[in-house]
Amino acid sequence: MAVGLVTAMAALILSACSVPLPSSTACDQATEATLQAVQSKLNVNATLRNGRSVGPTSNGWTLVSAELHKNGDKTNSRGDILTWALPKGASTTGADFFAVDSKARSDSTWPRASFSVTAPGAIKSRGCVEAVRGTVPCPAEGSGLAIPLGVKVKRSCSTTTTQAP
Repeated sequence: MAVGLVTAMAALILSACSVPLPSSTACDQATEATLQAVQSKLNVNATLRNGRSVGPTSNGWTLVSAELHKNGDKTNSRGDILTWALPKGASTTGADFFAVDSKARSDSTWPRASFSVTAPGAIKSRGCVEAVRGTVPCPAEGSGLAIPLGVKVKRSCSTTTTQAP
């Protein structure tokens, strides 16, 4: 009885300590034009991939998150997730982005957003990127990248999921 009680208590404590993962549903794929617009003001030697967007949210913002893949990193390296925001009515290919998180502010010259990653939609857009972080986007997803030989992807591309080495 005591062992069962200890086991039950341990399970309860561990479940209370786990951090829930952000939802990866209800995100749209960020277009190549959107990623190019955001990437135009990166101040690090890197590119953006696996971009996802949420919005417009209840406050009118569209949140765009993407994985920063530094030049020289391995193709399947997991890069940092950065998040930007667009105000209601702004073009997703224009010059109206705002940097939401500290990495977006330090790795780009976009102005600082007036809110943080806890704003509606920000965590969700980051969760959508987390679900594919470290994978190579499928060529049909606007990345322009082919899947390198021997690299496995976490989701199925229309033609294949793994290239033979």
